[in-house]
Amino acid sequence: MAEWSAGYVADIEYEPGLFRQQAPAHLDLVCLLNGLEPPQAGEDFAWCELGCGQGVTANVIAAANPKATIHAVDFHPAHIARARATAKAAGLGNVTFHETSFEELADGAVPDLPAFDYITLHGVYSWVGVEAKRAIVRFIARALKPGGAVYITYNTLPGWSNQIPLQRLLLEYARTVPGRSDHAALEALDFAEALFGTGARAAGDADVFKRLRDPSTHPTYLAHEYLNGSWQPLLHADVARDLAAAKLSYAGSAHMFMNEPSLVLSAEQRALLDGIADPVLRESFADYCDVERHRCDVFVRGARPLPPALREARLRGLGLALIGPIGFPYTIDGKGTPLVLEERVYGPIIAALGAGARRIGELLDLPEVRSTGAPPARQLALALVGAGAAMATQGLDATPLESVLRFNRAQIAEALAAEHPVAWLAASVGGAGLHTDAAGALLYRSVLEGGPTEAPLLVDHLLGPLRVTDFMNDPAALQADAQRRAHLAQGLDRAARFEWTAWRRLGMI
Repeated sequence: MAEWSAGYVADIEYEPGLFRQQAPAHLDLVCLLNGLEPPQAGEDFAWCELGCGQGVTANVIAAANPKATIHAVDFHPAHIARARATAKAAGLGNVTFHETSFEELADGAVPDLPAFDYITLHGVYSWVGVEAKRAIVRFIARALKPGGAVYITYNTLPGWSNQIPLQRLLLEYARTVPGRSDHAALEALDFAEALFGTGARAAGDADVFKRLRDPSTHPTYLAHEYLNGSWQPLLHADVARDLAAAKLSYAGSAHMFMNEPSLVLSAEQRALLDGIADPVLRESFADYCDVERHRCDVFVRGARPLPPALREARLRGLGLALIGPIGFPYTIDGKGTPLVLEERVYGPIIAALGAGARRIGELLDLPEVRSTGAPPARQLALALVGAGAAMATQGLDATPLESVLRFNRAQIAEALAAEHPVAWLAASVGGAGLHTDAAGALLYRSVLEGGPTEAPLLVDHLLGPLRVTDFMNDPAALQADAQRRAHLAQGLDRAARFEWTAWRRLGMI
């Protein structure tokens, strides 16, 4: 392993991904849901990502927020090279990628950085060693504005407690395997599963092996998740105490439903935990009841509580944009009291959002909503964003931004040329973006080229019309071609019915 990696997997790149919870509007919403003043820094906010990987999230946020100043840091040169190439292809002038370690960053290796309204870290905090963690905290202490927010995700205890022996087994076995880390990870997994099969129960459990063997689990993820020398799941209290040195305090969770204890804890659990005076310990002990593998925490530097009336007013002024369909009746189940979204209340709200983004206050003031008893603004935002039906937004204008169109064209072209299964697209509404698959990318390109958007016509446009005479002597080939067309048509039909409408609502095309 290279010396500069400090025990971190560096011989292969990490898988790219978009995490729209890192968008400022989402972080502002987390603060408001928990009664705190958010940064709400306007269109010209300053945002920084630590451990940006291939820069997907940073580039999407830069494209969706052309007046913002975006910086992103990663120590892996291949990650930074890819991120810079993506930004250049899209003509993004408001994002800068820095190849440096956290220790170098904390020591001032990157001069003239602005003070940031938002600093984000996705996953990396539980993968790096003590010195890197201290450097992260030192950088945040120096670079985050008073009132600013930090988004930090990490592997948690006790959620990962049953995999600690497995991780160590995979790490130690992989160290004996020459070659690339992803290949070593697979060999180590083979050994661990074989050992488990002999009755060695400490080697893992059936559910874990099933998840790690799922085709969606890429070997690159296995290597980066399980083969880092400093890998360590953390209690919420560990992270909160670390960040307290940078004057940060916990604001809430980027996972919406975690901000409503009645959805994740039983009444008995809530009553017992309410007796814990220390909020950090109370939050940590709650994880023993609702066992999650990852936390998505939001911290603020200088928590400013809002009076209830002012919080309600701020929430009413925040926008929501519809990003996906929602069926009724819709019930959010949990260990506590289920939250039922009744169609008579939420149906008119979804219908209004189908026409475009709206302020929460506007939605609650719809006559058909008021007549049935409008829900509190907090419940509306938590339910729709938590259900994945909507995302928070400051702006409502769906006119496509030039930066968004340039970025999306470049992403579609790259995804189709390289046969990537996923493309990440920026949105003019919401300040973030969405992903699409290969069928969606083909539809997006067809729209750009003025081609057909109906699935049967687009299939013929892409593959040429089906001519049975071409297969008269090869029935098997005819069947295979028909199946390929049917599969493509199914994907294109889904993209046309759901994604295209979302693209137009969000100013993505």
